[in-house]
Amino acid sequence: MTCQSCIHWSPKKSGPIAKYGFALCAIGPVWKYLAPQHTCQKHKPADESVVSARVAWLSSAAPRKSGG
Repeated sequence: MTCQSCIHWSPKKSGPIAKYGFALCAIGPVWKYLAPQHTCQKHKPADESVVSARVAWLSSAAPRKSGG
């Protein structure tokens, strides 16, 4: 169970750092951004539609490889 599938992970509240795939945890410190692969003991599953939207968002936010 990772942050990507947790109700506490909050990409929409994370400002510009979200474009790098990191987000705040609603129950963590306000200065600590977590990767979607992070795990913890307080995980609570998010709705499947939320998880699907996050997967799509993370794939579009992934860094692009340059051709050079």
